[in-house]
Amino acid sequence: MAHRVSVSGRPRICIFVEAPSCRGNAWSQEDDDAAVRILKQLYKLHAAGAGGKSAVEFYHFSKAAGTSVCRASAVVGCTTYSVKDQFTCLIPEFGDGPRWMDREEHERQCERALPDMEDCPKKINFKMAKWGAVYSAKDVRNRCSKRAQLLNESDWTFYASEYTLRGRGGRVDAPPAVCREFLNLAVLRSPRERLLSHMRYLVTLMSGWLGPAAAGSYFAPMVTAAQWRALLPAALDNLYARALLGERVFYAPQGGLTPEEHLTPARAVLAAAMDVVLVLEDPEPLSVLGHRWGLGWQHTLLDEEGRSSEDVGGRVRAVMEQALGVLAGSELDALVAANALDQRLYDWARLLTRLDGMWS
Repeated sequence: MAHRVSVSGRPRICIFVEAPSCRGNAWSQEDDDAAVRILKQLYKLHAAGAGGKSAVEFYHFSKAAGTSVCRASAVVGCTTYSVKDQFTCLIPEFGDGPRWMDREEHERQCERALPDMEDCPKKINFKMAKWGAVYSAKDVRNRCSKRAQLLNESDWTFYASEYTLRGRGGRVDAPPAVCREFLNLAVLRSPRERLLSHMRYLVTLMSGWLGPAAAGSYFAPMVTAAQWRALLPAALDNLYARALLGERVFYAPQGGLTPEEHLTPARAVLAAAMDVVLVLEDPEPLSVLGHRWGLGWQHTLLDEEGRSSEDVGGRVRAVMEQALGVLAGSELDALVAANALDQRLYDWARLLTRLDGMWS
């Protein structure tokens, strides 16, 4: 398979636990040298174990470079079900696809905005409107061992999950956990940019499903952040936290996630459960370091173009600018503020990638 080494979260934690500055003392050069030695020693231990991983599981936060990562994995020699846009390294039978649109809210929006378009409720890709769908308690493919078996039988070494962590042991009622059989990879993007990208992409999709003119009418009444969040309940409400903390948290009511309850466990997943964490906005040298030392990849997501709103036609672009233009100012600020928990997780991920750079 393509990866050779892994950046473990555990060395990062040791820095915080052992650092004298955490106990109120000044950080010295001696502390710095000791920290680097610890990082290098633990890195070697975890790198030695990474060769036994059977595949890479990529935790794809929607609109955070998933297409680019998927394509880059193929360039370096990883194999998967499909790198085409409609799959983006997802394996259909695993049921890890995105839960984007609330179908009932979409139907209500059709009634409000396009009352004369009878087939409006049906003019969507229902794979994008799976809000409410959960893992089946009877599906053995929730188990890590079964997934590893199926991947091995198909000779696949990379796959994506665009939903949330599964329950430990494949049990839907168990606490969420990653599969230790796999090397676990997560890529985060600036929450503000991810939110805007997701809304732009939805406008593009709806323009294809309904036609640009009807899409313009569909989005015209959506002038508040609350309306957009109703249509995309998780995607526009702290998606990082929801995706890291399992189904119960994923389907928590909007506004129901708090730093007091959810920040620490979500940070722990990034730091201790994810083997490799990358940040889309990191400087290129740091990103290259994460790919080469963390994944063993000489080709990076930065080398792949991925989907881009720049590729849409003029009519769709006009609809997009009109639809998102109404969210400028206070409503956009309100949307970003509602995702403050994700911003703190993003800041945490940026810290982790910089700690990974200490031993470069």
